[in-house]
Amino acid sequence: MHFGSVIGKQSHLQTNNLASYFYETYRQMIMTRIVAEKSGFTSQPHIKAILDQMQTQAINSLYIQEQVEKKIKITDEEAKAECEYIRSQSREAAALPVDRCLLIGRGRLKQARSQEVLPKVMERIKEGVTIKHNEKFDLEAFLNDKNIPSKANDEEPKKDESK
Repeated sequence: MHFGSVIGKQSHLQTNNLASYFYETYRQMIMTRIVAEKSGFTSQPHIKAILDQMQTQAINSLYIQEQVEKKIKITDEEAKAECEYIRSQSREAAALPVDRCLLIGRGRLKQARSQEVLPKVMERIKEGVTIKHNEKFDLEAFLNDKNIPSKANDEEPKKDESK
């Protein structure tokens, strides 16, 4: 048997095991979600607040990532030049297969350009939102409100469990 075919079969088995693992993990999460929703867990005010915050964070991250990626274009020539630079700097990189080296080179360029583009994307997002100042809003009262989920949990009296 040829060594390459053994590696190919191992890689295929690893891919199948990984896909199976992700499927089982996803399946378990869906089952847990269904039970949590049926039991009313997700209807609790503090849980709703946490879920809303997590959704906002996810939308924020995904939207910014998409906007940054739209602005970054890396040519094959640029990826090849970066790959050659990487190979000249490291013996380990010099031993990499060409496709892997090009992928790493493209990733490094994307990371560097993302740092340049991100502030511009953030500024564009700010320009797209108009915030009207509410003269009647009392920030101090809002921050002292005991009904805010994070505040309510912090200031609950602790029960004596030694009884």
